[in-house]
Amino acid sequence: MTEPPSECPPCEADAALRAERDRLMQLAAVGEVLPSLLHELRNPLASVTTALEVLIEEMEGSELRTTLHALLGELRRAQLTLQGIGTAGDCSLSTRGTHHAIDYALADACRVMAVTAEDTGIELRADIPTLPLLPIDAAALRGVLFNLLHNAIAATSKGGHIDVLVRLDGSMLEVAVRDDGAGMSPETLARCTETFFTTKPRGSGIGLALAKRTVESVGGWLEIASELGRGTEVTLHVPVAVSARRHSQAPRPFRP
Repeated sequence: MTEPPSECPPCEADAALRAERDRLMQLAAVGEVLPSLLHELRNPLASVTTALEVLIEEMEGSELRTTLHALLGELRRAQLTLQGIGTAGDCSLSTRGTHHAIDYALADACRVMAVTAEDTGIELRADIPTLPLLPIDAAALRGVLFNLLHNAIAATSKGGHIDVLVRLDGSMLEVAVRDDGAGMSPETLARCTETFFTTKPRGSGIGLALAKRTVESVGGWLEIASELGRGTEVTLHVPVAVSARRHSQAPRPFRP
């Protein structure tokens, strides 16, 4: 008498599908509470940051000022992280007519992320010219740049370089992040802007997807060039209506 076939163990493909399903369900659960959580964190962080800035101004020449500067840097990095995450809730750069100092915002993001890059042995360089006030949400664009720099740092090895290039060409603002890191295969490049697609074990797969959705919300587009072993360049093309108003003073130059 023929014995019934034994039950086959779950194949690796089924296990991978279940793991991916669980990961997406966890991300969805986080998404439900994210807006409230961000609101609760932003307000106290802003209060502490303001208090530290006042203390630093009042403690000219004090040895404690160096320590306070370090604490302020960490707080700003935390705020930038929250802005990067918060882009998921409102994928838009529109400000409904109000104008902002975008060069200040981009330079601030680079200053904060330069510390993270330096800690991993990577040099972050930025070429950010003085720009007129632009009708772009500064916090949203700063959050997008944070996500791009975070990806670039993760893909770049010790001793590598990351360049941030900004230019205003007529009515088009271009923000490019270029690294000489690992690069992407053609297969990964074709899918890298898909929501939740990631090649990292602990990646969320939302950084490039959000960047794409954010620039497209104002009629712009995302351009990505990458090659394995030769690095990646991601460029935001954002159409803007240039204001005649300019800064009362030139922005502080970028300092890593």
